[in-house]
Amino acid sequence: MTPVVEGFGRNITRRTYPVRGVPLMQTFYLRFSHEDRHIDAVGVEVEVPDTNTLTIEYFDESRNDEYFYRVQHQDLINRRIIPGQIESVAKAKETRELDKPSGDYVFVLSGFVFYFRGSDQHVDQIKLLESDGRLSVAFNDQDDKETFLWRAQYAWVPQDLILGDHRATGTRARGGVRRAIPPGVPFIQGFHLNFRPYFTPGSDHHLREIGVLTRWPTEDFMEIYYSDRNGDDGFDWEVRLAYLADQGFTAPEAADLQLREFTTAEIEID
Repeated sequence: MTPVVEGFGRNITRRTYPVRGVPLMQTFYLRFSHEDRHIDAVGVEVEVPDTNTLTIEYFDESRNDEYFYRVQHQDLINRRIIPGQIESVAKAKETRELDKPSGDYVFVLSGFVFYFRGSDQHVDQIKLLESDGRLSVAFNDQDDKETFLWRAQYAWVPQDLILGDHRATGTRARGGVRRAIPPGVPFIQGFHLNFRPYFTPGSDHHLREIGVLTRWPTEDFMEIYYSDRNGDDGFDWEVRLAYLADQGFTAPEAADLQLREFTTAEIEID
């Protein structure tokens, strides 16, 4: 079963999300409908099994701007998969130990949310990457002085269910990037998006759009978005994916994905 939703919302948007097992994230994409904004909160969380609700948060301190969202998970029913959650308060960035089970398990992301504590801010980097049972997170502007709250939902997947993994990185990107990925059923393990002053001054900016989209099952590529309204600011990025064996996974129904077109200056293909 493949829960996938898209639509428009404001402030905190909640949608019914029919999940019977453990949701493993395949796509998240958020874009303000008009202009760009400072950021107070950004996140996508799945509240299961209690309410079967998907919660999307994308707003500045006014909380009244419309945004488009698209979220897709793969609902995996397997008692050996162990869900988990961690939350904390930090300044700029931190690394936390996870409660990793004994044995061979692989980290896969289910959901996340970041909040600036106080007022909304420009954004420099957003990071959520696991390594050897330690989770590194960052949510900051360029002065690295802001306190933020964060929460991550994840799953430990037995290694024998994993076909492989894929780590993709890039530098000097602008607006959006499209990259080829190996064939298979991909899941997002983590990501790091970091504005850099390659083409414009400053290392932090407003946000208009942010996302990591895999195109399973129709295409073997992913798209990474991180930009303000102009799409001309440089950024470095990293995305980690895990691949599972095709155990009868079902594809999402065809949907009219309301993404803008790439310009020649924005697209980078390997």
